[in-house]
Amino acid sequence: MSSAVTFVIMSSLSTTAGLASQQQAASNGKKAADIDYSPVMQRLRRHFKTGKTRSLDYRRVQLRALRKMLCDNIDAFVEALRKDLGRHPQMCLFGDLYGSVTAVDDALDHLTSWASPREKGGQLEFFGASTRLVPQPKGVMLLVTAWNFPVDFVFNCLSQMLAAGNCVVIKPSEVSANVEQLFVKLIPQYLDNDLVTVVTGGVAESTAVLREKFDHICFTGNGFVGRLVHQAAAKHLTPVTLELGGKGPAIVTKNADIQKAATRIVFSKFFNNGQICAAADHVLVERSVAARFVAAVRNVLKQYPNGPLDEKNPNYARLVHTRHWDRVASLVDCNHGGEIICGGTANGNRDTKFFPVTVILNPDVNSKLMVEEIFGPVLPIITVDSVDDAIAFTNSREKPLVAYVFTQSSTEAQRVTDAVLSGTGAVNECALQFACEGIPFGGVGESGIGRYHGIYGFEEFSHMKPVLDRGWWPLWTDIVGFLRYPPFTQFNTTALRAAVLYKGYAMSFIRKLAAFLRAAKNLALVYFIVVGMMVTFQEYFGKSP
Repeated sequence: MSSAVTFVIMSSLSTTAGLASQQQAASNGKKAADIDYSPVMQRLRRHFKTGKTRSLDYRRVQLRALRKMLCDNIDAFVEALRKDLGRHPQMCLFGDLYGSVTAVDDALDHLTSWASPREKGGQLEFFGASTRLVPQPKGVMLLVTAWNFPVDFVFNCLSQMLAAGNCVVIKPSEVSANVEQLFVKLIPQYLDNDLVTVVTGGVAESTAVLREKFDHICFTGNGFVGRLVHQAAAKHLTPVTLELGGKGPAIVTKNADIQKAATRIVFSKFFNNGQICAAADHVLVERSVAARFVAAVRNVLKQYPNGPLDEKNPNYARLVHTRHWDRVASLVDCNHGGEIICGGTANGNRDTKFFPVTVILNPDVNSKLMVEEIFGPVLPIITVDSVDDAIAFTNSREKPLVAYVFTQSSTEAQRVTDAVLSGTGAVNECALQFACEGIPFGGVGESGIGRYHGIYGFEEFSHMKPVLDRGWWPLWTDIVGFLRYPPFTQFNTTALRAAVLYKGYAMSFIRKLAAFLRAAKNLALVYFIVVGMMVTFQEYFGKSP
């Protein structure tokens, strides 16, 4: 694997992270060939093969320890996030820690039901047999986390991996260095060291760990990096979960509550300084309400809590790295032809990594700004003639991770959510679907592979083993065994041919007959209840009602 490839592979969400890794690797002088993680892998595999992780009690102990690690060190996590990303403590708690403890609690509350076999209905031909899905742990997993929500990604995925009974190697992003070092310190103190281990470093370490054979790899990053991770996994036929990104739209229709739409889009876009994959990348607004929407965005930005979103505001998060600042600046300064409503590169400060809130009206849809994922505090607003045009524009491009629609018409909302092809979505909201443990989060196509959150993450990180249990009942294959076993005769061939051609009609008749019998049974039950009531009434009052 070439160094040009390996430095990108383990970067989290942005090529700037990869460049930071490259600098780190150059400074420590290590080479991938000098690093051997096989002892770590052997230790975890030995532990997995003991069968200890199969025990639900053992899993609960580890999940409780994971929760205790977070709660005991909540102030340390807030401080690490503040140092890495410049967030206000409230936003650290809202963006990372609340979701982390929710994910762990969800796993603890539902572990028994998640780990129980799922009974499945059988075909008529297999009447007498039972079928079920049995969750089994996969083995040793690699969890590569991102720098933009470095605590949440670890706790969210790790809780589901541990609930599924797996051993885990965690590779935190080296870009969020303070959070990385906190995990290095705390995980050995709270969790079984034979169950979870943390590896750190840059290019050399990343290359070395990807040489190992894992049973599943979970990665959060961009599509380019995701392809490289997938290539590395393919050498061992390792399944992957790739939570990527894309250019997710927020569609604002003429039927929207404009003020609420502006408030929620602005929050999702500029929370964490726009470094969030679930944010709206751009807005597609109907022309008839475009002026009102732009005015509403201006108004929201002027009245933003805790002061204006400028360089003097200590509560306004910063971009993670100067190279990331350069990348976002290149998008704003490209020849997009749009009108800069507010912000702009000239009002930023590369040295402090401050980048101002920037709103751009009607940039060229083929410009660099509208082709690359922004992942920063820049909001392009594109006017469209109709909702259909917004849908067509979105579907003409690669499938994004998120897509939002703002409208007070339920019919219109349904039409957009059904028509737009994206990994996730929301109506009259932005980004909050990521926090819902009851629904999965994941992409489709360019925006990702697989999904996680709650039971969906448990199943993603488990092998859902299908099992057919014959029992002692004779099956259809026994009754007509002459069709299953030799000798192969013309009569048997003709009988099977008829079964292929006419099975659908026969099964349809049987289903209708079963429905009729159920309805007849219900009618009979109602009849007997009514007759019983009449008899009882007559018995007590001596006359019919």
